Amino acid sequence: MPDIEFRYTGTSIHHDEDEDADYEDPVDSNTFYTKPKANPSGANLDNPLFKLKISDSAVMGKDRKEYLKKWFESNKEEIIKAYKERAMEIAKNSVGEHGTVKDITFKDEDLAKAGDALYEMNYLNVGTPGESTISKTYQSGMYPYLVAQYFNEIVSALEATDGHSKLPREAFIPYTGAIIPAEGIVLQRDVIPPIKRAGYVQLRHMVGKQLGLTAWYLRSMGNDTNTVQFASGLGTSSTTFKGVANVVGIGAKYSTGNASVSFDYGQNRTDFGRFMNGRTVYNYVPGSINFTPTGRTMGGNPSFWVVRFDIGQSDYKRAGSWNGFIDYKRFDHGSFFGGNGSGSVPDRYLDGISSFTVGGGYVPRKDFLLEAFYTFDAKATGQRDTLYGGENFKLGNYTRIQGTYKF
Repeated sequence: MPDIEFRYTGTSIHHDEDEDADYEDPVDSNTFYTKPKANPSGANLDNPLFKLKISDSAVMGKDRKEYLKKWFESNKEEIIKAYKERAMEIAKNSVGEHGTVKDITFKDEDLAKAGDALYEMNYLNVGTPGESTISKTYQSGMYPYLVAQYFNEIVSALEATDGHSKLPREAFIPYTGAIIPAEGIVLQRDVIPPIKRAGYVQLRHMVGKQLGLTAWYLRSMGNDTNTVQFASGLGTSSTTFKGVANVVGIGAKYSTGNASVSFDYGQNRTDFGRFMNGRTVYNYVPGSINFTPTGRTMGGNPSFWVVRFDIGQSDYKRAGSWNGFIDYKRFDHGSFFGGNGSGSVPDRYLDGISSFTVGGGYVPRKDFLLEAFYTFDAKATGQRDTLYGGENFKLGNYTRIQGTYKF
């Protein structure tokens, strides 16, 4: 039932120690709120609060608002009486044992709104865990009060038919197996979804004969919506993002003779990217192993940058041609969207990782290229979640040798 403000007038008694005399003080207060006590016992089952039967399927039906409205109107007189009785108890307790309560009044508009407030708090508002959690269904979620109570009664009735056991019913075990509910945290690797459709534009410009500049823009398009789930307390929260990629990039390359040095930088400026570049927040008790995730914070715009030095040039048409390179690259989680697998390192060594790679190629005969790559000092750009909080990590050194024949 909703709390309603009431006003009471009366007198309270205070004792003057110096004069050893009692004096009356007038009391006029409108700062109290009350609602009827809900204590179903054999002595008060006539209370109108207990005349709404949860066993009635109309409580959860499509006309539940009308059902509750009719119930309130038919019991309104007794409900208001229950409010006044409870208000009188509060007022008497306030004025003390020797004080008197002269009058209890409610505002007519507050009483008129009680029916609507009753519907909102029982069917619409999700309150505190103590009021709204369906505890007997293993904390399955937060629900409005009456919805929670309705299903609690169903669960209680089912448990009563099986000796009040919360374990799987023995008669079902041969068919369903022994399904035992358990609370815990499921760790899942973040997966950056592929870009199904995108627009891309690039601008390139030469400054003299040795320096090349480039700027480009990529944006995912179409039905580009993704929902991500994450742990929050004992439950699971989710958020939906519109747009995976909105990337701005720049680059430069300086060449001299058969050597060159290049630099590339870019940012993914989407909420999805910032979410992936964020971190999980934990509630941790020092000295314990209890890490409770309480949500997730957004990070900054995930960025990437690559510096590379090249020498030589492998050419399928020229047997004996060769090339070598060394690079340093860093990709924040949320800035890399996957490659085609033919590069020097797999995607695992790019998404949220910084590393060095040295490599080279050689053409032993026309149309045949041999390549070798070695990646080292691969480590995370940020922490990744574990059951015991976030931790930094490294990947092992990676060697790759491949051959390509062109025909």
